[in-house]
Amino acid sequence: SFVFAINELINGGTLLDDISGEDLFATLSKVSFEGVSGSVSFDANGDRFASYHIWNVQNGIAVEAALYASDADIITLLDGVELRWTIGTSGLTLPTAFVDCDVGFYLDSSATCQACPSGQVASSDRRSCEDCPVNTVALSDGSCGYNPLKLGMYGPVTTVTMEYVATAIMFDLDFRKNFEPDLVEQFGPPVIAIEDLNPKLRVSLQIGDSASQAEVGMATALDMFQ
Repeated sequence: SFVFAINELINGGTLLDDISGEDLFATLSKVSFEGVSGSVSFDANGDRFASYHIWNVQNGIAVEAALYASDADIITLLDGVELRWTIGTSGLTLPTAFVDCDVGFYLDSSATCQACPSGQVASSDRRSCEDCPVNTVALSDGSCGYNPLKLGMYGPVTTVTMEYVATAIMFDLDFRKNFEPDLVEQFGPPVIAIEDLNPKLRVSLQIGDSASQAEVGMATALDMFQ
């Protein structure tokens, strides 16, 4: 292969002493000839185009299962042969069990985990990404849901008193009664019923106090807006 490439460079007017590695590599990708092992040619990376036999171990025996043509990047399965995977399944598709993508990632065609675009979540088989239903968003746990509205309870007290905590719990419980029938059955109807409450509205109550320190109070207040 190198002899063919060097010969082509010399015939093109390049002196032997002036041939560089870059010239040789660039010319090598243009070389094509019939060799002892068959047709010889190279891709842009310098890898030889060739046909490869793919063997698959089945019941402890190596079986010729497919042919791979690197020039066309095509795998052709031999008639009557099915690929067997080490986890016991059969088929042409790489089992998802071989690659466990994290939440928010999907398995692309090269069996690599890729992050889903913003606003999308991975499908159940982790093979693609999909949009969340209308009026829902992609949450950090990889599911689609409703972003809760954060409401802050803030008081300039040294410690969070029992009354303070009880007020927060009562608010949370009363609001949830609007869309959780089980709570209504257990504790009765909401003290403050909200007419025409949008079923997608969720509220997360956040408690903070200053611990009698201005900087702590400021940080707590700002944190409620994050």
